[in-house]
Amino acid sequence: MAAPVQVVVIDDDLMLLGVTVRALQLNGIVTRAFSCPNAALEHVLEHPPDVILTDYSMPRLNGGELSREARARLGTVCPFIVLWTGARSRLSDADMDAADALVDKPCAVDRLARLLHRGARLHRRRRSGVQPLAVSPRGRSNEDVA
Repeated sequence: MAAPVQVVVIDDDLMLLGVTVRALQLNGIVTRAFSCPNAALEHVLEHPPDVILTDYSMPRLNGGELSREARARLGTVCPFIVLWTGARSRLSDADMDAADALVDKPCAVDRLARLLHRGARLHRRRRSGVQPLAVSPRGRSNEDVA
C-alpha cells in the first residue's frame, strides 16, 4: 500500500485555506496548512512534501516566487508544484514555468484531489530515479487519472 499523499497547502485567505484543507483530508490527503508563504517555504525546505498547492496572490512572497525558490533550493527533490489562482492573467511566463500544473479558482475538489494524487505519484517517481511520465501544460499526464 502506498504512503498517504503529503501536501503543503498555502493560501492567505484563511477561510478558503480551512475549507480546502478539510476537503482534501476527506479525500485521503494528509495536509499541512500555511497562511504565510515565508513560513511555508521554510517548512518545505526542511520537510519536502509530495506536493505544494500554493495560491498565487499573497503578500510578501507570491506563489510564483515561492515556487521558483523551492525549485532552486531543492533541485531534484523538489515537490510537484500546483499554482492555484483566480488571476491567471496576472501570471508571468516565469510564474507558469515554475509550476508543474496550474489550477483556476474555484475548482471542483474531486478534480483537485485527483491532480494532487497524480502529482504525488510523479514526484515519487522523480525522487526515486524512475523516469516520470510527462505532464502536459494542461496538467494531464499520459497515465490514467485515478
